[in-house]
Amino acid sequence: VIEAIIEQVEPKRALYERLEGIVPAHAIVASNTSGIPIQTLTEGRSDSFRARFLGMHFFNPPRYLHLLELIPGQDTSPETLAAARQFSDRVLGKGIVVAKDVPGFIANRFGVYGMVLAIRLMEKHDLTIDEADVLTGVLIGRSKSATFRTADPSGIDVIVHVTKELSEATGEDFSLSPWVLALAAAGNVGEKSGAGFYKRVGKEIQTLDWKTGQYAPQTKPKNAELERIAALPLAERFAAVRDWKGKEGEFIREYLLLFSHYVLDRALWVAYDIPAIDHAMEWGYAWEAGPFVQMDLLGPQFLRDGFAALELAEPRLLRSAG
Repeated sequence: VIEAIIEQVEPKRALYERLEGIVPAHAIVASNTSGIPIQTLTEGRSDSFRARFLGMHFFNPPRYLHLLELIPGQDTSPETLAAARQFSDRVLGKGIVVAKDVPGFIANRFGVYGMVLAIRLMEKHDLTIDEADVLTGVLIGRSKSATFRTADPSGIDVIVHVTKELSEATGEDFSLSPWVLALAAAGNVGEKSGAGFYKRVGKEIQTLDWKTGQYAPQTKPKNAELERIAALPLAERFAAVRDWKGKEGEFIREYLLLFSHYVLDRALWVAYDIPAIDHAMEWGYAWEAGPFVQMDLLGPQFLRDGFAALELAEPRLLRSAG
């Protein structure tokens, strides 16, 4: 039984109480929660129920995105995890990543952080939404939908809820900028409302000006250096952005450094191994290269120098990498 109701603790617990009296004693019950800790969801349930319960977080749309995060709670039995893993692999054909039972699990913990970071740095470096999407997309080995074109199908209202929950659960600052909150409050929450960061007007795509709140025809940035770097193979693109002059290069370098530092600092807390993190982002967010592959392309010395310039402590994982 896979539960996929509203992303709130109490309605889920109420459903599990009803399910426990209905399903047979051998049935596995799973939640499709995108970030609520499993241990929180099973409070009040019997030992038998908790042993047969786990998280199974599918990424939307499931028919296209390969990732399935399996999240055992501390009471989930090894047999339950093994059965869920075999079924998900052999029958559903999913890419399985086992995540630790922490807020946001793996993919959304890092994916949501990356989205919040892109918004803040877009403001800092005075870029447009179109510019930020070009710089955080295929150029750096990520999906074509980049940051803002990923957010619109997901729903800005959902992102507001997720960032609030992550801030409360982790004590970290996932807060969104006031103009994003105002967008959601006005009902402009993405594709389902007809407008979000982008809006379709007839056959034309218009982009939000985050400073004025108005929409204008989409204008993708074009300059000789951007076009030159974009045409390079992935490894050469990462080498090139290390020395890219101008605000675009400054944005990408700061973005990659801050994102890499966050991943290095949180990796052991959210995942059991490094490949799980790369697979989670590659399969769940359609990245060409996961965070650790990207860090290898940037090089450890670039990371150390960059962290020092940003006055960030060197993470233990980076020290152990030599």
